[in-house]
Amino acid sequence: MFVLSAHDRSTPVLPQARAKQLKGSGEEQVEESEVRAVEAAFTQVHQTWRKRKRLCMDTLRTLGEAMSTRTDQLLEQYGVDTDEDCGQTLLGSPDEEFSSRVVLRGAEVLAEALTRSDLDGGIRWNCAESLGTLGEAAGNAAAFALAKALLQRKPGQVASETYVRTGLAHSLGRMGSAARGSGAVSLARALQDDRDVLVRRRAAMALGHLGPVAGHLGAQALARALKVDKDFYVRCRCAEALGAGVPTGEEEAKALIQAFLGNETDVRWRCAMSLGKLGPVAGKEGAAALLKAHSDQILAVREHAMRAANMLVTRCLDVLDELVHPYVRGQACWVLGSIGPREEAVEALVAVLLREEISGARRREVDVYLRRRAAEALGCQGAAVGALGALALKRAAEEDPDVYVQWHAAEVFARLPAKLQADPDPGPDAVHGYRRV
Repeated sequence: MFVLSAHDRSTPVLPQARAKQLKGSGEEQVEESEVRAVEAAFTQVHQTWRKRKRLCMDTLRTLGEAMSTRTDQLLEQYGVDTDEDCGQTLLGSPDEEFSSRVVLRGAEVLAEALTRSDLDGGIRWNCAESLGTLGEAAGNAAAFALAKALLQRKPGQVASETYVRTGLAHSLGRMGSAARGSGAVSLARALQDDRDVLVRRRAAMALGHLGPVAGHLGAQALARALKVDKDFYVRCRCAEALGAGVPTGEEEAKALIQAFLGNETDVRWRCAMSLGKLGPVAGKEGAAALLKAHSDQILAVREHAMRAANMLVTRCLDVLDELVHPYVRGQACWVLGSIGPREEAVEALVAVLLREEISGARRREVDVYLRRRAAEALGCQGAAVGALGALALKRAAEEDPDVYVQWHAAEVFARLPAKLQADPDPGPDAVHGYRRV
């Protein structure tokens, strides 16, 4: 068995030729089949290395986006040693490396052409379209060139024509993680203050295509445009983009709810679908708005609100089983309590309310917080909690170790119909089974 040298990694060599080289060099003779087997093993291990490194770096970038922290700061904060820190270089196959160099060089030429105002606008548009076709492989420098050109829209500058700016925005939306930072900022500014509605529409669509890469600045720009932009189609595109994976928060959810309660049908049903995709972020207000729209006079709004409510419940049920921040899981409880009478929501809230405490101060604190939210959410369900919910509330009022949970469960139980209070009996093993959840 042999180890590939630096020359082997940079120049493609067929197995037959490599076997002849080894035989003619006076070294130990190696059969062609052995060479082929070694190269296949190397390729497999090398691909695994590349895949794991990509997954790790993507995770760190996502974490950094959520914490508003640069990736290099996260690496230093958590003591992560990269391959480069350890003197290891992640090499690709010769064909891959050659193709990558060609792509980067081509992207560099195209980006340079974007900055030349002496070229025809159609040429600059084609350059932008070609960079968008290359996508993330074009690199951060190409995305920065697109972002910079998009903001040069004064007469005589490279993007003074509307169709050029539209092409630039469209291409930025296809750049993936390469558009992180500069691309998202440029699209957000174009959405806020570009004079042409076609550019603003395309910028909103591009931010939606970027998804998490758009960042909080992109989400804020979409929410603001949804509320104040005068163009109907821009507001439609913003409503769609806010449900496309852009990192939304309470302000963005409020903007969607406000637009959903408006009078424009096409904007309303798009807002409904986006609220359904937000999950717990939609909050009690979002769930209540979707529930109220079940009786809306407009068929499109009514049907999309029903679909969105189902999506919202499914997402919140999933969140209760995920290891996410307790506040997010508490929001999921509120949403499940506000979405109307649903058997699966009641069962999930009962499972949270009757969860037994686990040792550990931090875990005990989290469980108490979630049980409080579950008791409040069951109170929103009213008589729809049924016999199982009534028995769970009664048990929590009598046996829960937290005084606040006892008090709130007793208050909710007292508001239930007399029949449920008198005989809350869902079955002999029901509550015992939920306590094991």
